[in-house]
Amino acid sequence: MPTTSNASPFADNWLRWCNDLHDHLAQQRHRACVVLIGDAEWRHTTIHQALTALAQHNPNLSGLEVVQTIENSAFEYAEAITTKTLPHKLGQETDFVIFTGEQGLDANALGQAGGMIRAGGICWLSLPADWCALPNPANARFLSYPLTLEDSLKGFNRFFWDGLQTHAEQQEVLWVSQNTALPTLPSATPLETATSLKNMSPDKPALLLTEDQQAAWEQIQSVAFGHRHRPLVLTADRGRGKSTLLGVAAIRLLQQGKQTIAVTAARLDQTQALFQGAVQTLNQLIEEYSDTIRIIENLPGWVCFEMDVQQGNKLTTARKSLQFIAPDELAAATESHYDLLMVDEAAHLPLPLLMTLATQHNRLIFATTQQGYEGSGRGFTLRFLSTLKAHYPQTKTAKLHHPIRWAEGDPLEKVLNQCLLFATLDDNTNEPKTSQIHADDLSYRAIPVDELIADQTKLSQLFQLLTFAHYQTAPNDLMQLLETPNQHLYIAEQEGKILGVLFALEEGNLPVENQGRKQGHLFPQLMQQQTANDAWLTDKTLRVVRLAVQPINQSQGIGSALLSHFIDNVKQHSADINAITTSFGATPNLVDFWHQNGFTALHLGQKRDKASSTHSLLMVLPLCPELSERITAQHTAFIQQFAWLLTDSFQTLSADLVLSVLAKALLPKADFPQGYLINQPFEAVSYQLRQWALSNADALQKMEAPLRTLWVKRVLQNHTWENLVKANGMTSRKQLEQQFKQYFIGQVE
Repeated sequence: MPTTSNASPFADNWLRWCNDLHDHLAQQRHRACVVLIGDAEWRHTTIHQALTALAQHNPNLSGLEVVQTIENSAFEYAEAITTKTLPHKLGQETDFVIFTGEQGLDANALGQAGGMIRAGGICWLSLPADWCALPNPANARFLSYPLTLEDSLKGFNRFFWDGLQTHAEQQEVLWVSQNTALPTLPSATPLETATSLKNMSPDKPALLLTEDQQAAWEQIQSVAFGHRHRPLVLTADRGRGKSTLLGVAAIRLLQQGKQTIAVTAARLDQTQALFQGAVQTLNQLIEEYSDTIRIIENLPGWVCFEMDVQQGNKLTTARKSLQFIAPDELAAATESHYDLLMVDEAAHLPLPLLMTLATQHNRLIFATTQQGYEGSGRGFTLRFLSTLKAHYPQTKTAKLHHPIRWAEGDPLEKVLNQCLLFATLDDNTNEPKTSQIHADDLSYRAIPVDELIADQTKLSQLFQLLTFAHYQTAPNDLMQLLETPNQHLYIAEQEGKILGVLFALEEGNLPVENQGRKQGHLFPQLMQQQTANDAWLTDKTLRVVRLAVQPINQSQGIGSALLSHFIDNVKQHSADINAITTSFGATPNLVDFWHQNGFTALHLGQKRDKASSTHSLLMVLPLCPELSERITAQHTAFIQQFAWLLTDSFQTLSADLVLSVLAKALLPKADFPQGYLINQPFEAVSYQLRQWALSNADALQKMEAPLRTLWVKRVLQNHTWENLVKANGMTSRKQLEQQFKQYFIGQVE
């Protein structure tokens, strides 16, 4: 247990201790994590007394109590808020947050709420003494039928508890136990060395920038006034003033000559800090130049002002505007009407939508929080940057390092970073690939949760890998990793370093009767729904949820080798498993990967995922003859239905994805109508051309990209000649058909 001082019994000193804590945090501009361990009544009374004492220093004290289901807060000064609605509060600040163990400790919510606590605030963790052994209600979402909370591994509880105790020993967590002496407060660091406050004047918080904000501001200026098509990607951890900087920059740019600046984000409330920074900056300019600047509108998502501008000997009035525009509205516009577009929390938007915005606007700034609880993480930055730089090689990057909403060395930030694994190992993704790493040189094995908890270096490596590989990885994924009893976790490693990870969940073995929707079991329930065949429910399957390889080691066969070792292990030790399945956001490369590893496509979702803008593809590898026959029959049915939907709900699928899905299609080969290459009209052979294309996807993949896309759109997806000709700058249908015929002459028999 953490060490404590030789102070008087708890009850005699609690209020004094709270007052001393308040003074310490206010002086240091820090925030605290206070853990209360004891029975429920004592913990409730203790927090109530603390809040009453703190309210004497702050009459406007207000905070949040995070709960699983909505109800009135049990504490004065606190608002009850559920984990589902908490994300809508992001961008706002609070004096304290309360988490009670019996209500459930949600990792995402803890990260979100922790970032909202302002300097001088407290994160209260109220936990029973036996919390490690108790089920965590927040785990309910991860447990498939018929598992209950009692079945959870309690791994996250143990990992988090150990982390809190370690930080308590370092005086970064204040551990308060019932019937024990109070912990000693950390020694105060002289204020002038606690943080550089010269640019954090409370009187002028918006105009004065920190050193790295100033550097980012200069890059923003370059985007606004320099060469076009050189977007900036601005990243920062929470509390670094990213959004505030955008607001300050927007007003400065408008003052320097820009007329209209657009701001977009997934939700208007995500831009609250941006507009607050803009209004603060504008108000300070008005104080300085009161006769020349006048605010016209100051509404949520819209700031408009007039300023007098000297043009030669003439004084004119210019109207300036900073306005929020919904991303879908921006994407639907045929041309840009804005001098600059700022995209805040870009990781919340689908990558295709971001790229659409990039093509429509000459001057852009993409900004996002890197920490995973905002739904982003390093994985987003890596994936988005690579895509953006492929189109715009002059893309620039900037990162804000130093906090401004609290001081450097903030204890709460340290605790959350390490206990939720925000603080991962160094990013080595820019290192050159080495030829020394071969898939055959690695070792492949299952790794139990107990080993990860005991070896937190391995856990950190593994979770960092998941973060790099999938930009939606969040702290709740860490909870799932450490809590689900029906998981299979495999790694590829070399000399103690994890280079690949595979995470799979057991599914199926469901009752045929009482077929109400059961939690989890994606593959069997979806296939039963699609086929009206109950046999899918009774199969016992393993679904690969994540398969990730370190970015610098990809395309070296490690993913396939890890998957192969996993499948072999299942065959040897799990004879009751009928199939390996997977479901993922379909891209041509991923579809090809799973095809190459023997998987067969059975279903493609109609709707696009909101985050990735991809359709979810379900694929399977049978491990028994009976299921193999059913899968072959269902694959044929799926391909036939897929071909039909290409002219309907799948009409906008990319040509490369269409051909990837069709690449292993079990369809009879059709002959190419040779008459079309002479003078036979397209309308006379369009069905034959379609049948040939469906059964010859591999041949079509060899066509040059522009022509291949046009062929798939016309022959398989039934786009009109007129639209294709117009969209590709051609003069006539005849010109396009001539290109088709020139390619196929000599290519087909």
